[in-house]
Amino acid sequence: MTHAKCTGIKRLASVVHNIKIEKSKETVEREINSILSLLDQFVSNKSTNIRAAERQYISIKESIGDIRKEINEYLDHLEKKLCQDADIIWNQEKSKATGFIFEIEEQKKNLERMKEHLQTVTTHTSKLQSFLGVHYVEQQVHQCQRFVDDLDNDERIKEVDIRIKQNDEIEKIITKLLSIESFGEVTVVKTKTDFNRGTSGRTEAQVKSQDQSNINNMTMNIETQIEIDIKRFIRDMICLMDGRIIVVERNGTVYLLTPDGKHRKELQELFGANSVTQINDNTIAVVHVNPYNTTIRMFNMENEEFTKDISLNKKGICLSFSNSCLAVGVNWDEICIIDLEGNIMKTIKVFH
Repeated sequence: MTHAKCTGIKRLASVVHNIKIEKSKETVEREINSILSLLDQFVSNKSTNIRAAERQYISIKESIGDIRKEINEYLDHLEKKLCQDADIIWNQEKSKATGFIFEIEEQKKNLERMKEHLQTVTTHTSKLQSFLGVHYVEQQVHQCQRFVDDLDNDERIKEVDIRIKQNDEIEKIITKLLSIESFGEVTVVKTKTDFNRGTSGRTEAQVKSQDQSNINNMTMNIETQIEIDIKRFIRDMICLMDGRIIVVERNGTVYLLTPDGKHRKELQELFGANSVTQINDNTIAVVHVNPYNTTIRMFNMENEEFTKDISLNKKGICLSFSNSCLAVGVNWDEICIIDLEGNIMKTIKVFH
């Protein structure tokens, strides 16, 4: 095929000669960096997800242990109560039985003495003395006979069996327990994660899109509703990445709850906090306020120790974290945006 008759065709070399290769190179390099950044986000997010899922996995195993512990503690209580009742009843019955045997042994000894006495009164004595002696022995024997006759109506002569009358509810509970096939169903809930896929060439459009967003278009889907084991007024509350919950009461007491809202423990190191937010999967930040300034304290949840303090010469009310920055509500009418080193990056006035 020949292009001799084609018009408007230029040689590639001449076209390329007029193109700014350096600019094209920069564009491609930005695209490469953008893709690398996106892949890094994938790795970082999945690594965080693995750590969070591992905590959830451990929490599931611990929750089973908690259920067993609660059941065992109550069974131990019932066992102790039953054993105490058995001890009391057995001691009473044993005391009655040993007392009864003692009385019988005394009667036997008395009869043996009467038997010996009967032999002596009939030898080496006058007839009158023998008569009186036999009469005395006869009276004693009659008393023993009355004792024996009265035993027919004596409860102590009956055989004693120590038995337990099982509570009917126990059988029902056991039957119901055996019908349960599992503690619960372990499921996987997958949530779509939004990643910043934009390159530097698209940054302007993204910023514009953010500026045009309308808060009226925001929606909230409540997937699960749980009751939390807190009876007092709640000042602040967050849900951690692994599903656990941190609650700050009005008096500054901070509690860590399980994902199902049950009390796990009190974080005594954080007492006095006004607000709480999460920095990463292991670190949270709390606001402590005193009459002179505000202290933002970073706290490692795994080691349970403070890692950094940031002082702010303003009264902090609430705290939030986003895009590697802390947003601190101060003086009721101002928001301070600070980095994790404590540098104030921006101050936003809030008009009521």
